[in-house]
Amino acid sequence: MMIKIETYFFINNEFIPMNRFKGQFDDIDYIEGAIELTINNKKIISLKSWDYVDQLWAYFINGIEEIQNMRNFFTYFPDQPVVLSFTLEDNDFVKIGTDYDGEIYLSVPKKEFISTVCSEAEHFFKHMSNIVPQHKNFWNEYLGKIKKIKGHNSTYDC
Repeated sequence: MMIKIETYFFINNEFIPMNRFKGQFDDIDYIEGAIELTINNKKIISLKSWDYVDQLWAYFINGIEEIQNMRNFFTYFPDQPVVLSFTLEDNDFVKIGTDYDGEIYLSVPKKEFISTVCSEAEHFFKHMSNIVPQHKNFWNEYLGKIKKIKGHNSTYDC
């Protein structure tokens, strides 16, 4: 299974990969961007469903906490009516779904999904700590949640 997650910022009507962004945000309370989630070369979330990317990453971590605690997760994107869901199929698999551009659901190994999300989210929140230090408490809150997820079960090699 191949799970790929990339983060983009939406600046001046253009998507800029997070790692290449060197500027500043117009409004640090509303950071627009996208999380592109691809599973086995099928886009589950694409750049078309962009939103407030920092909040969306927080939702992803909240969802990981839920599935780690054996509960399904369902939410809307921060500022649009796009559904994001993580549904447990058994102890080893989770179905990832969204309803933007038609419903798309794919099952992935739970361990791999948690590991990939944790790794990319940690990278995002650490990066944000450097470029928007004004929100250090928020970034650190989610870095702490990621650390707790990793510590909850050492099989999640984030």
